[in-house]
Amino acid sequence: MSIHVGVDCGRYGGISLINDQLTLLENYRLPWTATKGFNVRDIVNHLKDWDECYNITHVLIEECYATPMMSRKSSFSFGFNVGLLHGVLESILLNCRFDLILPVNWMRKMHQRGDLDDSFDIYDKKTKGRSLQACRMLYPDYVFSEKDNDDGLLDSLLIAHYSLNYHWK
Repeated sequence: MSIHVGVDCGRYGGISLINDQLTLLENYRLPWTATKGFNVRDIVNHLKDWDECYNITHVLIEECYATPMMSRKSSFSFGFNVGLLHGVLESILLNCRFDLILPVNWMRKMHQRGDLDDSFDIYDKKTKGRSLQACRMLYPDYVFSEKDNDDGLLDSLLIAHYSLNYHWK
């Protein structure tokens, strides 16, 4: 059985695990503190437990960059935390296949499903609503929140789903 992990590295990011029967195993919000960034200890403990419990096989991480609108300090902090997360993932999950994916690539596939509105534009600001709609259709038994800071959980789940169904084929 293959276990696919999707990772959204943003401040409100998340890590989601699904198996090849499309069962959502874990949907974890990345712990964030304003002073230290990601709570690395908590992430490491969860990753070790999950790898032991599920034997993770594939990890797909959203490739993200600092934007020109960010200050130098914010850009550095963002890059540092993303790099830290990459290092933690690759050092804990040693027997996995890893890859990066641009948001535009997974969104194009996951947001343009035939059962969603055809007027989707990848650069539209309504991607959170599209992610919520796609997650509810793909995982109808799971209750998803509409809170503003839950988009990382939705995106990580769609990245895991993309990993299973499209990326490693």
